[in-house]
Amino acid sequence: MTEHREVAVEVTIAAPIETVWRALRDRDDVRRWHGWEDPTLDEEIEIIYFREAREEDPGGPDRRLVCGGSVFELTGQGPSTVVRVVMAEPPDSDAWHGWYDDIRHGWFTF
Repeated sequence: MTEHREVAVEVTIAAPIETVWRALRDRDDVRRWHGWEDPTLDEEIEIIYFREAREEDPGGPDRRLVCGGSVFELTGQGPSTVVRVVMAEPPDSDAWHGWYDDIRHGWFTF
């Protein structure tokens, strides 16, 4: 079965790839770019970005972080970095009804 994927967000950040990668792997930085206060945010960050995430080596200078069904793809472009959040197509299940669009919107907002 072929997994369908779509880019939820693509943004160019005026910082080198190693700086952007460190910001994605540091709990305090992740908390800052989430941009809201919630008593459960620290636990959510821990689960999504650290406990259930895995780093992948795509080869070369690029970086990838798999967070559940979403993948952060970082591509260095000199002094800038292109960050893509790529999402797998939602499972064909009523349990996902409404959630997928919320998750996609969340990645766009962050």
